[in-house]
Amino acid sequence: MSKQVSLMTSPENGRPRRSTGIARTRGDGMRSCVACGEAKPMESLLRAMMDVEGHLVVDVRRRGAGRGLHLCCRKSCIETAFRKRRLGKGGRIPDQEATPAGLIGQVVRQLQARINFLLALSQKSGRIASGAMAVEGSLDSGDTRFVIIASDVSPGSLEKLRAKPRALGIPVYFLALTREELGKLLGKGERAAGAVRNGSLAEALELDLCRLMALAGP
Repeated sequence: MSKQVSLMTSPENGRPRRSTGIARTRGDGMRSCVACGEAKPMESLLRAMMDVEGHLVVDVRRRGAGRGLHLCCRKSCIETAFRKRRLGKGGRIPDQEATPAGLIGQVVRQLQARINFLLALSQKSGRIASGAMAVEGSLDSGDTRFVIIASDVSPGSLEKLRAKPRALGIPVYFLALTREELGKLLGKGERAAGAVRNGSLAEALELDLCRLMALAGP
């Protein structure tokens, strides 16, 4: 996978849809960003914490023990948290080598790995259709949550691949995976595109795609 921070452009059909499983009230999973103060469902926020050696780490999968701080998945909020020294006790950042760029790099690597895992799992579970004809069939079935497109698709093929999702109001995400890389991830030959079917895997995958997309913004 490319080392670019920006892995996809914005969905072509408006704002990404929210997962129906995300809580809406503070008493039911809401947390506040330590940088901007905005309260959001905790699944959409980054969780930062200190590891046993005193290093600042991001727990994207939310599996780490102990207390953590929450941040919007935005470059501006990460930079603000560092500038205002809100990532450590008493206004101090314990890991003196930590930087906004370093923290963003951690998040990008973790999200890339998780997206790859979820794509492979979607393939094994039969929840993704790959290849131009299979994608079109999935779109016709009405069971497609979103479409992903490889980074090295030709302009002519790209226009064909995104025309139908655009007409149906289905989001399209452009990955920094080549056709060969996407196909290998799915256990196939080269794949230009994939249609991810509705379900819990699609919700988890889209959430991570949107978090990565937001991180690449201002």
